[in-house]
Amino acid sequence: MKGKRKPSPRAVLAIVLASVMILTTVCVLLFLLLHLLFAPSYDAPLTPIHVERRGIENWGDGSSFLGSQSTAEGKDNFLLLYEPDDGDYYYDCRVSVFWINSLKRSLAFLSYDDPAVYAAAKQSRLDYAAKKAESDPKPLSETRAFGFAFCSFDDIMKVTKGRGKNKYIDYEAFGYNDETLTLVFLRFDASGSREKRYMKLANTDYEAFLSHYYGEWFDWDAGVGTP
Repeated sequence: MKGKRKPSPRAVLAIVLASVMILTTVCVLLFLLLHLLFAPSYDAPLTPIHVERRGIENWGDGSSFLGSQSTAEGKDNFLLLYEPDDGDYYYDCRVSVFWINSLKRSLAFLSYDDPAVYAAAKQSRLDYAAKKAESDPKPLSETRAFGFAFCSFDDIMKVTKGRGKNKYIDYEAFGYNDETLTLVFLRFDASGSREKRYMKLANTDYEAFLSHYYGEWFDWDAGVGTP
């Protein structure tokens, strides 16, 4: 009686490759299903998103230190009352597929030649923040870095539980530098694990945090925007 023929190496390889392809397909389908189930309520992108804006005319991210755009406390009215001699706005948004990682950051800076106009502009924002603090449950904190004093109602390291993942809350700050007569308004929002180690710098080394996320737009040592 003849023994059974052993499968040829080519047949074994074909079976292995087919098994790997089937397993890979199942994993991909499972991955897509899980992220569709646990993605945020808004539409999750199927391809990465990258949006950039620059210019004061594009400054429209609704800073709470400026009030609503529809009121007298809005950005347009602020710029009209305290017209800067120099300034710029930068915005960058990067979102991976299904919001696995996202990073949104923006910075506006306004510089003044007239100390009186600068002082009035700064004081108007401090007064507005003080008024907001009366009804805001979160305390107003202050952090100093690069000659700036940064005021914020947000804890950048506070984590809120998202649907299936952790998400860091929006962070916003208003800063002023009396030596360079410069005001800055910055916002930051990120989710996922990719930015986690850099975000921690906000609590351990705020200057390093500013340099990492905003250094390409603003020379913190010189106190001026980059070209």
